[in-house]
Amino acid sequence: MRAPRGSPARRNAIAAASTAVPSSRRAKFTWNGAYAAVPTLMSRKLNPQTTESAANRTRQSTRRARPAGAEASGGAASGAGGRAAGRAGTGAGAGGLSDGGVRCAGAGLTRAPWPAELLRKDESHSTRLVSIAYMLNLERLRTLDALARYGSVSAAAEGLHVTTSAVSQQLAKLEREVGQQLVARNGRGVRLTDAGQLLAGHAARILSQVELAQSDIEAQRGRAVGEVRLAGFPTAARGLFPHAVTALRASHPELRVRSSEREPERGIRHVLRGDVDIAVVLDWSNKRLPVPGGLAHTALLDDTADVAVPAGHPLAGRAEVDLTDLADDDWVSWPEGEFCYEWLVFTLRSQGIEPRIAHFAGEHHTQLALIQAGLGVCATPRLGRGPVPDGVVLIPVRQRMRRHVYAVWRADADRRPSIRAAVEALREAAAAVPE
Repeated sequence: MRAPRGSPARRNAIAAASTAVPSSRRAKFTWNGAYAAVPTLMSRKLNPQTTESAANRTRQSTRRARPAGAEASGGAASGAGGRAAGRAGTGAGAGGLSDGGVRCAGAGLTRAPWPAELLRKDESHSTRLVSIAYMLNLERLRTLDALARYGSVSAAAEGLHVTTSAVSQQLAKLEREVGQQLVARNGRGVRLTDAGQLLAGHAARILSQVELAQSDIEAQRGRAVGEVRLAGFPTAARGLFPHAVTALRASHPELRVRSSEREPERGIRHVLRGDVDIAVVLDWSNKRLPVPGGLAHTALLDDTADVAVPAGHPLAGRAEVDLTDLADDDWVSWPEGEFCYEWLVFTLRSQGIEPRIAHFAGEHHTQLALIQAGLGVCATPRLGRGPVPDGVVLIPVRQRMRRHVYAVWRADADRRPSIRAAVEALREAAAAVPE
């Protein structure tokens, strides 16, 4: 018989059952029958002694509230020591145990939300988690991996395209799930603890294995299907992607292709993080772009850059020029901080020229418009250049300025047919670019 709501026995039973869960992660309890409390949300390991103690206290209060051996009001009794059938509403007699539920005084028991293989019943019939694998969440592991690679919460947030608050929340949840401190304050920033570094190493391997699993599944199909995401710097997106994407759509109709513009360093970061599958990047013959470990790459083409000058410039009629001939000119450059800006400054200084940069523009069309107005000179690569405005003259440079264009992707995705197909399409598009 069910004890009246608000009675001492009922209050004691609720209090005893709730102590089985730490207060920081206290779950809601669903009551089945008289006193069987089952947490509907719990992700921390239960202490067997705490659980058994709670069950003992609940058993004592239940015995005071009703005769021993009475049938549980939530389902059919199955006798002392009987096992519940594992569904909500099926109870057991005194000493009964549900399949994965929290044992509470032989009342009707409901199956707990954990898979049975993650639960073990010891001799005292208390239930405990035997693995943290069920707790580990890929997004939280990705967050920890980003913190380990970028070194700060703000950099990890920028790399993951989320707020710093979101990164902090994911790390706090991960700490609660594993039951250890993973991040510690370090001055104005944070650092990984020993446990954090250990788990971050596992996280990197887990994420790599996920990528390998996807590769193997696609490879088994034997054809390029699903989705492939391309990223490239603006002139590569303009000069290579139309040809490559058109070819992919024709030869692999089941493959969805998405493309976007990203500067080289950002493209590499996004490949590492898994936001894009292939990034088309560049470096210059005299300034290399470092490629991190774990990435595969292939050369697409070498792209020559010329100097653009106004039609009225004194050197406009030359067949070629030296960079030193432009030492007194104002320059139009890529924005500060970009890889190509750093290359231009490095190249001019290597020729003994301290650059006078008067204007900054990320788009080549904008740079050429400024040259057309007579506001300076600029270096302009040939790939994706498009029509040259009237009033602008292009002059080859005697000291060849070449940039190397190549594709990068995660090495553990190398077996994906979609990756191989996209790389081959980019090679064909590069081969079609005129010299």
